[in-house]
Amino acid sequence: MSERLSVVRGGLALRGGEEVCAFLDGFGSRLPLPARSWASRLDLAHYGVPDAGLSCDEMSLPGQSRYLTHPIDAVTVWTVLGGGLAVERGRAGEWSSRSVPMLSPMGREFESRNEDLRVQAITLDPRLLAEVTGAEPLARELAFTGLHPVGSQEALLWQNTSRFISRELARATAIPRLLAGSWARLLAATALTVFPNTIQPRPVPSDSTDAHHDTFQRAKAFIDDNAHLDIGLTDIAASARVSVRAVQYAFRRHGDTTPLAYLRRVRLKYAHAELQASAPTTATVRDIAARWGFTHQGRFADAHRRAYGTTPVAVLREL
Repeated sequence: MSERLSVVRGGLALRGGEEVCAFLDGFGSRLPLPARSWASRLDLAHYGVPDAGLSCDEMSLPGQSRYLTHPIDAVTVWTVLGGGLAVERGRAGEWSSRSVPMLSPMGREFESRNEDLRVQAITLDPRLLAEVTGAEPLARELAFTGLHPVGSQEALLWQNTSRFISRELARATAIPRLLAGSWARLLAATALTVFPNTIQPRPVPSDSTDAHHDTFQRAKAFIDDNAHLDIGLTDIAASARVSVRAVQYAFRRHGDTTPLAYLRRVRLKYAHAELQASAPTTATVRDIAARWGFTHQGRFADAHRRAYGTTPVAVLREL
């Protein structure tokens, strides 16, 4: 219950074209020879939780540079904080303006052009896409079809979500495993909402027939016993030995809810019990909520009030 994952952090301040080129080469990016003299400085700050498949990098690359990047098997979203970034795929060019997120092409070589670039890059393990969609990991249907957000509201959604999580990562030294996993899946789900894609799990005839009461009971029991762990939709479905869509049908049919909504309800129950058993001199509402995967204190308080008719603070102080 108390397992925490370390936030790995580091930084670089490189001066000199050869150092910058060597660093980029290590990440699969190669600067063309004519541009090497342009890339004479690079500053990088890194923080991430490798065990959760989540990392954030903030990089400054003054001047102008061009480099070729080999295929990346990760979901990377760039947000330009200053200057400009252009990604070229074949004859097509994609220019990212300030504060507008851009998805890095997955599995394809591409060329980038920078001008006085300051950028944030959030990178996710592609298996997170499968966890939030229920599709097979790295299957062909897991494909993004564009690099830019589908609309301005979606771009704002990515900005707000990534800003909150990156700030929390930047100031933390360790994060509860459950919370780190929730953040990683939240960013994956946000990326699927923000960028155009073909990710649609295909229903099969057995999905409906497998959504029987035994499936519902097995999945519920698994959630009850493992709510303290970093579990997601695919884990719940696997425990019931059915597809993700089948377990979703089962919860709708027999519980009038969803698997993840039931998971949140169970975690709220356990958080409430921990509040009752804790002393305000040794525990805080924020820490208890975080251990159970509730990152937003206001929403946690609202959910607790609706379920128990009082605030988390009041329960903690009743001891």
